[in-house]
Amino acid sequence: MKTCDSNNLSAVTGGSAPETLRWSELFLRLQAHFMDMEITVWCYEDSPFVWQDVIRAVGQVPPNIAIKDTYRLYLHLLSDVGQARFVAYMNKNTNLSAEKSERLCSLLLKNLAAPKLWTKMCQLRDWPKRKWIS
Repeated sequence: MKTCDSNNLSAVTGGSAPETLRWSELFLRLQAHFMDMEITVWCYEDSPFVWQDVIRAVGQVPPNIAIKDTYRLYLHLLSDVGQARFVAYMNKNTNLSAEKSERLCSLLLKNLAAPKLWTKMCQLRDWPKRKWIS
């Protein structure tokens, strides 16, 4: 595997313009090389919402078996108040359907998210200061 020890964006991207970078090209190359392999992709931001499905699929865990700490990633997205409300609700409603659980998660995240997690500044050397719209 090729590695790059540079902090220089141009060196890391091989001189590609930032607005042209796409994950799709990597997945097309992987698919061409591993033709019989299924590839499942999700964005990092979705991890708290798909983690249980990932664990079940990878571990071949049936739906009737509880998975410990299923919502650990999700809880980090909530404020202290949101975490307390979520835990209290889940303790009272132990047999929620996946659909109801997803609605609860969405509602709490919308109203009780941890504000410090939603803004993260990232400085990349050589990255253009203007916004790219594609």
